[in-house]
Amino acid sequence: MTDASTIQALVDRNQIIDVTIRYGWALDTRDWDLFRDCVTDVVLFSSPLSNGWITFTSDDMVLICSRIFPLFTATQHISANHKITISGDEATCISSLNATHYVADKVGGTTQRQLGHYDYHLARVGDGWKIDRMTQVITFEDGNPAVFYDAYEQSGFAKIVEDIVARGN
Repeated sequence: MTDASTIQALVDRNQIIDVTIRYGWALDTRDWDLFRDCVTDVVLFSSPLSNGWITFTSDDMVLICSRIFPLFTATQHISANHKITISGDEATCISSLNATHYVADKVGGTTQRQLGHYDYHLARVGDGWKIDRMTQVITFEDGNPAVFYDAYEQSGFAKIVEDIVARGN
């Protein structure tokens, strides 16, 4: 590698780690402009609750998250131990997932925690990187499951996803 390509690789790696951390920070601070800035206009997403891969627009993702996350008193999403592979204008990043969800005065316990990993695919956009595909793999959960799953139910998540799938996204 030349000095310039080594420097670019380090810059890319730093930007990729930064966008994955900003993604979690945006969820935790309910900063939907920052959240939207972390993802491309169209995102392929999978989580245990999505029942497989779903194509969302960034507006879809903001709508869903802005309905779910205010139902928590607090959340903390930690993305660490980033393993990054860069190939031209595409990259993958696998990082550890440690997500804590808290609802004050929740019957049965106030906290629910998930451990696992995030699996991101990113695209170079302009002079930075954005997430264009991601999955959340949960390998362990503890605490009160109602903290997390009640928020998804109350947010209308299933109906929103049903509507998105029906319109062909």
